Amino acid sequence: MSVKKRTILLLEDDAVQVLLFQGLATDVNDNVVSANNVYDALHVLRTSTIAACVVDLGVYRRFKDYKSDAGIEFIEEARKIGQEGMPILVVTTSRDPSTLIPCFEAGCDDYVLKDEGVHGAVDRLKMWLKSVPIPPATMRSKRAEVLAALRGTLKG
Repeated sequence: MSVKKRTILLLEDDAVQVLLFQGLATDVNDNVVSANNVYDALHVLRTSTIAACVVDLGVYRRFKDYKSDAGIEFIEEARKIGQEGMPILVVTTSRDPSTLIPCFEAGCDDYVLKDEGVHGAVDRLKMWLKSVPIPPATMRSKRAEVLAALRGTLKG
């Protein structure tokens, strides 16, 4: 009996990171579709069944139009497309709440620091995939808890 592969969408503009991620994802029996810009990633999301997304914040919006927070634009649009129960993980260099709050407000579910490396992202993704599909109410509740905690650190 064969196990059906899930499709993971990786929005990443660094070709080396894409290759590393694809190599590690085959270890967990998943298919990785990558896009290096928001426009192409949204096309994939609209035309495919995606189990989860891993999003680098700083990517191209379209072709050579780089933006340091284009990943947030992708997250906002991805949530409008609405594949229910699909976790979105952000890959970032910052633990700063002022960077993370907009990600969670846009609809991301978790983040991985780049210094954790590709292995860290794959490990976190494995954790999420164990629960897919996740009830949307559960995802919204968890996001609200994280947002409250992040906002609390800004006030404290």
